[in-house]
Amino acid sequence: MVLAGLFGRDTALQIARTAGASLARMADAAIGALRARIEAPLRTQGADDLEVARRFVALATDLVPRLYPMIEAVHRRHLAQAGRRFTLWELPASETSTVYAVIGFADLAGFTARIQELAPAELDALVRSFEDIVLGELALPGARLVKLIGDEAMFVAGTADDAALIARGITRRVSDKDELPPVKIGLAAGEVLVREGDVFGAAVNRAARLVRIAQPNTVVVDSEVASRLNARATKHLGSQSVPGFDAPIDAFRLVS
Repeated sequence: MVLAGLFGRDTALQIARTAGASLARMADAAIGALRARIEAPLRTQGADDLEVARRFVALATDLVPRLYPMIEAVHRRHLAQAGRRFTLWELPASETSTVYAVIGFADLAGFTARIQELAPAELDALVRSFEDIVLGELALPGARLVKLIGDEAMFVAGTADDAALIARGITRRVSDKDELPPVKIGLAAGEVLVREGDVFGAAVNRAARLVRIAQPNTVVVDSEVASRLNARATKHLGSQSVPGFDAPIDAFRLVS
């Protein structure tokens, strides 16, 4: 009711859906960890359902009261960071919640073939390693992770320079990891809609397509990003035909 009174019913529902989805992921992560780190060893030792249930009740009684203050503290920090990030982006506040931003997609090349060779524990370690690299390189005031989907990460940055810095960092750190396949990255810039923690728009579509034509260990950007970088920072690749676009897209390779 408080949110509806402040923002209106539709916006309040959007915030509630976003919070629910985030908390559902957190719950899945917590239960997955409990099953792997607590229940599995207990079962191996011969514990029955009653013993496992008693252990879970004991853990919940101890941990849950500590968990919610942590969630509140983290949420407050993210609110402050989000407020700062939006003030750093170019467009002023609008009723349609649009901003000018650079969208990036980072994709591990050959991931589908690679996972056929891996045991579940090895796959888990590979995905964690990639996620750690991406999150580490996004530690800039004007950037954030939008979502991770296994072998692909989507991120957003307020400037072309920040996006290029992030892309170079991810590429360099992934190439330093022998266990990771090479990464490909696509960057595109423009006005995008920010909704429920996600971003939408033509720039998102361009970035998603550009990553498909990038070679391993390279970053491909659109003309908008290239125009905002130092002229020596990119090499023109010519007009590229990409799926989903009627006309070819001018593409540029980011020079290391």
